[in-house]
Amino acid sequence: LAMVNSSGRNLVASNGFLIANGELVEYSGGASHVRVPSGVKSIGAAFKNCKKLKKIDMPDGITTIGNSAFFGCKKLKTVSLGKNVTTIGDSSFKGCTSLTNVNLKNDLTTINSNAFSDCTNLENVTFGNSLTSIGSAAFSDCISLEDIKIPNSVTTIGTNAFIGCDSLKTAVLGNSVTYVGAYSFKDCSSLTKVWFGTNVNTIKKEAFANCTNLKGAYFSGNAPVSIGSKIF
Repeated sequence: LAMVNSSGRNLVASNGFLIANGELVEYSGGASHVRVPSGVKSIGAAFKNCKKLKKIDMPDGITTIGNSAFFGCKKLKTVSLGKNVTTIGDSSFKGCTSLTNVNLKNDLTTINSNAFSDCTNLENVTFGNSLTSIGSAAFSDCISLEDIKIPNSVTTIGTNAFIGCDSLKTAVLGNSVTYVGAYSFKDCSSLTKVWFGTNVNTIKKEAFANCTNLKGAYFSGNAPVSIGSKIF
């Protein structure tokens, strides 16, 4: 069914999907395995709090996963991102407590705030080589995450980005990281070693506070120019 609403948006409703001008805005089906239709360019908060969703497949035409797209999908275990996704929005996978692995493709440039926060069973994240920024609290309280390798493309690690990841043991920051936000690795109580790339120049306050098992911080280049209070 195709229609035009009062705001002039082209709406398509089919098989539980409501699509407006290429954005999937609502899903009313109850399937556990969902394949997003071809022609969708972005996903809004269509799957927020879907109680039965376990697996999602996305076509390669999708470029944006919007704010709260899969927020609170507690049974979601498997996400297959399209290869052209460039942006993951605020709280897009927040509270997906069954999610264990995330493989982020090479076209992804931005992970926004709280994108994967409270994904308490998330163990592995693979970043693509075009990512430039990791937003505030993007992976906060991912208590099963053990190792992080930030690619050389990333320049900014936001405030609280990995706070409370208390199983995290090692963190490798790529050579383009210049900014490490306040509290970004605070309360990572299992963290033992951190490797900084060649260009880090700012580490904000308490970035590694309460990392009680931290035994070494290794700098490939010069020491940072700007260091906040109580970074360790």
